[in-house]
Amino acid sequence: MENSLIFTGYFFLRLLINVVSMIVLVRIVYYNSYKKKDWFFAFFVLNFIVFLLSYILFKTGGMSSIGGAFALLAAFSLLRFRTVTISITDMTYLFTTMTFGLINSIMNGSYFEVIAVNALIIGAVFIVDGNILIRNQKTKTIDYP
Repeated sequence: MENSLIFTGYFFLRLLINVVSMIVLVRIVYYNSYKKKDWFFAFFVLNFIVFLLSYILFKTGGMSSIGGAFALLAAFSLLRFRTVTISITDMTYLFTTMTFGLINSIMNGSYFEVIAVNALIIGAVFIVDGNILIRNQKTKTIDYP
């Protein structure tokens, strides 16, 4: 078996792209809309675990196809954080962060293409969730005695 390095400059540049994309998605898009800090830890740790696991499995030959990557995503999605009730929006952001981990770790293509895919996903999330297409209005019922 060939002895190849796993943690190379390629790995660290992909990790940097991943972290920057996560900061933009979670801190700028998610936090500006919802002002919730509760999920920061879960978003970043789950993203990092998926990124690292996918990269190592793909690099060592343990996961030889994109189908294996989606199987990993499906396995994590089965967890569904059953201990607490999660809103649909938070669950969507959770799956998006896992997807970033997969894309940034195993996508074939140039760095520009990886950054472009990340920007496309972030842009789509921002347009759909950032009060651009539909205004998110919150209502509150006040009962007078």
